[in-house]
Amino acid sequence: SIIHSLIYGLSNPIGRGAEQSDYMLTKSDENRLKTFVNHGGDCPVPKGNLVIILVESLEGWALSPVATPNLCRFIDAHTDHCLTADKVKRQTAGGVSGDGQMIINTGLLPVMDGAACFRFPENKYPSLSSLYDSPAIFFPGGKDVWNQSAMDKAYGINVEYGFDQRKYDIKRNPRMDDAILSSVCENCGEHSFILALTFASHTPFRRYAHISPAETGPDMPEMMRDYLNCLHYTDSCMGKFLNLVDTNSTLRNSTIVITGDHSIFDMERVSEFNQYLQKAGADYEIMDGNTALVIYSPSIREETRISAQCYQMDIYPTVLNLIGCGGYYWRGFGIDLLNPDAGRPISEEDAYIYDECKVEIVDASLLQAEITTATSTLKSGSKTTFQSAVTKAQTVFDNANSSQTEIDAALATLQLAEKTFAKAMNANETMIFDADMEQENMTYMATYW
Repeated sequence: SIIHSLIYGLSNPIGRGAEQSDYMLTKSDENRLKTFVNHGGDCPVPKGNLVIILVESLEGWALSPVATPNLCRFIDAHTDHCLTADKVKRQTAGGVSGDGQMIINTGLLPVMDGAACFRFPENKYPSLSSLYDSPAIFFPGGKDVWNQSAMDKAYGINVEYGFDQRKYDIKRNPRMDDAILSSVCENCGEHSFILALTFASHTPFRRYAHISPAETGPDMPEMMRDYLNCLHYTDSCMGKFLNLVDTNSTLRNSTIVITGDHSIFDMERVSEFNQYLQKAGADYEIMDGNTALVIYSPSIREETRISAQCYQMDIYPTVLNLIGCGGYYWRGFGIDLLNPDAGRPISEEDAYIYDECKVEIVDASLLQAEITTATSTLKSGSKTTFQSAVTKAQTVFDNANSSQTEIDAALATLQLAEKTFAKAMNANETMIFDADMEQENMTYMATYW
């Protein structure tokens, strides 16, 4: 992923702000897209904290006692509060790890031409992280890898913990994933949203393969063994964090998401691994292009194991509802995996098409909040201009066809009218205060003489 990021950053011929697609939305498309947007959606307050651990290159079949024993034990111990899925279809494209972050945090799909993190870092994205007051990210490598620092701002993440690979290499202690996840443990009380990215299971699966070997068969393909060994090390680091759930009340009442940023093996490797599994008498077959998903949440009330195919874009709406923010203005293209009977509102193919178009997502929540504030201020007095601004703002808010430009203009006008009104009120109070002081001085002087 780091090499891919460097190559893309050096050779990207498109640049920032380029047009994404020649596809033009029809009126029918626009009407269909409105079903994914809560017009005038509120600013919901999330229930509990949210911790997302993106495990580098986590394949769905690797969610097993061999590679991830600590994670599997955690699932077994908290069955009634866990959702698990091992066939989560990879939907990343040219942005690879950067795309993985975007899909899970925003519910959007990546652009198919280039990488969104390099082409559109100046966008303001709807995101899970933006719902929280103090969102933080813990990541390996430099801030330029997949344009991390710029995208953090776009996602509303304002605290960054970067870990220099030279400082946490395999010859030192703590090593990279141990340092990252230990730091998450230390800071989980300070940040209401945490996104942590692991590193050890990055290709070519050699650097960490010897640190914490898994119990693998002697005839296992070398790359398969190295990959599982690297994941086994990451799992040992995750185990320390997961053990805190039972002792730390903040984590116990948090929603914790553990998933892969993407899958990693191509069809040729998958075929090689399946041949080995068949000879070894395994009762399962590896599917190409899937990652795994584990969600722990006190809002989950019963064991939920999903064996059917689902998508990375389903993670966002599932988490959104678990943290009590289903009213957020952007619902995402996926489905809530805890409510599959609702039906999939859009195909994966259409979601990619719509995602490549410039679509205005209207957010009137700030205007709604300002109208509430202004209305309460009016109770203490009123001015014609201020009253007019409140009335016009309410009209814009009530109109379901109002554009974001109209909403922003109404908000600016109302804020200006409110400030002008406040200044006038202050001026009146100052004049009254000065007159009182003058009367007091005159009384004092008369008494003195």
